Amino acid sequence: MKPGISEFSYGYAVTEELLNFHLKAVPRIGAPTLPSLTAESTRGYDLKIRFVHSMLFLQFKLSDCMVGGKVLECANQGAVPPFHRFYIHSRKQSRQHQLLLQLESVQSSIPKLVFYVAPQFHKPGELDKFYARKQVANRSVFVPPSLIGAFYDHDSHTVAFKSPSGPLLINSEPRTVDEAVGVESLRRIIAVAGRDRASIGDSGAVLDLARVLNSIVLEEGVHPDIDVASSTLARDEPLAVVGHLARNYFWCEAVAIGTVQ
Repeated sequence: MKPGISEFSYGYAVTEELLNFHLKAVPRIGAPTLPSLTAESTRGYDLKIRFVHSMLFLQFKLSDCMVGGKVLECANQGAVPPFHRFYIHSRKQSRQHQLLLQLESVQSSIPKLVFYVAPQFHKPGELDKFYARKQVANRSVFVPPSLIGAFYDHDSHTVAFKSPSGPLLINSEPRTVDEAVGVESLRRIIAVAGRDRASIGDSGAVLDLARVLNSIVLEEGVHPDIDVASSTLARDEPLAVVGHLARNYFWCEAVAIGTVQ
């Protein structure tokens, strides 16, 4: 069964819930850098952030609900319907997965946490219900790209799950991963990242992160519309530039977590 919700609505619900509910105890939260939610502007972010403890990069996916038994997960991995499944773009469609793998693995001053995020539901009424109960994130799976791994073919790849805590059934080459990252685990990961690197995420470190994103994009043969090396905007509002690059070239949303003045 195809999803009846939009990626925009789901992504907004997850982000708003994470910031205002699940992560309130993790230092203090800076405003999300969501260009698509701020009138397509690269300005308007919370410029009072003093230290960025970590950056979340979230690539939102919608899930199909699999109700029949004639699918790979049932035939090859013993899955029992119903379960949910989301798709990773093939290399023929997009380099998105490869870019996210690079973003996750490359070194930077600020800890980066990169995830695919997909719901364990697919109906509009379910999104409304879970949003009202602050359970959207609890009903979502957070999957680091590295957990899926690199692929070099042009086939379709999928990740299936029956519960946000796993296991994950990864295809086209069948593979089972016993655990996924739920929202409680996400909270602990962010807390550790902030505690270990709590004093270095100043504007210089954020600008360094912008340079990292810019470098990855350039390696793909694409020239971003912001020149991080010379842009006044990059110097004055590096967090805004990180959000802009993430949204427009990695197709994900960047959320800054840190203390404010």
